[in-house]
Amino acid sequence: MKRPTAVTVFGILNILFACFGACQLGLIVAQPAIQEAMGAAAQENPLVEEMENDPSIKRVQQVGIVSLSLASLVQLVAGIGLLRMGSWARTLSICYAAYDILSKIVFASLNFMLMQGVVAKVPGNPAATGSMAAFMGVIMGCGLVFGLIYPILLLIFMFRKNVKAAFGTDPEAGDMLDFPDDNPDDNPYANPMS
Repeated sequence: MKRPTAVTVFGILNILFACFGACQLGLIVAQPAIQEAMGAAAQENPLVEEMENDPSIKRVQQVGIVSLSLASLVQLVAGIGLLRMGSWARTLSICYAAYDILSKIVFASLNFMLMQGVVAKVPGNPAATGSMAAFMGVIMGCGLVFGLIYPILLLIFMFRKNVKAAFGTDPEAGDMLDFPDDNPDDNPYANPMS
């Protein structure tokens, strides 16, 4: 069967987003060097100092780095598999999309809660601190919504009938056992009372 256009598109997008994930990992790893190169301006910010000293934020960042590494690798493999029409690639893409949706929601929630605590510790005007927390909530919420678009679309398209048929997972496509119609003349099992 010919590869559906959606499979080609999502195979390429999986590979591209996996490459973006690798670039993001590179930036995360290089962040200390970047901050050092920026000099004392970043060090004088009390919010940055609180974030760097908070052990919970560091743990969530470390778990996030491992998660991003594994997710990018899985996404790359799934993208290559989709382009090669591997029978396992659709399943791997579905698993990746479900994991990506759940992990983004969990990490966004954790980061929001932790950042609220960090912002509350920063000395200064309480009204400014409250507005900063609200602004961070809006930014994180928008980032979450934007970040969920791709995995949700991936899930939707991986469950479309033509994609399932292309990978041989659609029972209506004729790849399963063919049972006779419900006509009693053609099917002796259609009427259970006979």
